[in-house]
Amino acid sequence: MKYRCPGQEMRHEKNNPMDPFYKDLLEQLTPYRDLVYYYGLTEHEIATIEREISQKFPGYFREFLKTFGVRQDLVFGLYAKEKDFAAQKEYLPKNLRRTYILIGDNGGEDYWLLNAIDETDTNVYEWQHWAGGKVVPLGFDFGALLKKGVAALSDP
Repeated sequence: MKYRCPGQEMRHEKNNPMDPFYKDLLEQLTPYRDLVYYYGLTEHEIATIEREISQKFPGYFREFLKTFGVRQDLVFGLYAKEKDFAAQKEYLPKNLRRTYILIGDNGGEDYWLLNAIDETDTNVYEWQHWAGGKVVPLGFDFGALLKKGVAALSDP
């Protein structure tokens, strides 16, 4: 299945459960195509980031990276450069790095995490370093985070 993104054509994995979600999201972005920037990453670029952080991304996040990339302005707070993943991973304690991957923050020091072990867990978590280092769910999943980004486009 192929989609056309600004400046790049991309192949998506067959039978990915999030594929229809991303296809629908792309359709929702059609009216805003002159306002939203995204540029998907290649498989090689994603594998390079994974090598640098010594962790695999969950499949649904890999698909997001293939579709929208890191240089995107759909979702505020996600890392905006490939090198941010490796640079920021040191903030997370080693015992948490086995289970979670840092993907961004809320603009402060509230770090967003995804579960890297359980592919069915699409929740976005927060590492509360100020509260004993607890990892707590933020009350929304990755899909809801993306939908929030699309909804913000229609806000005046």
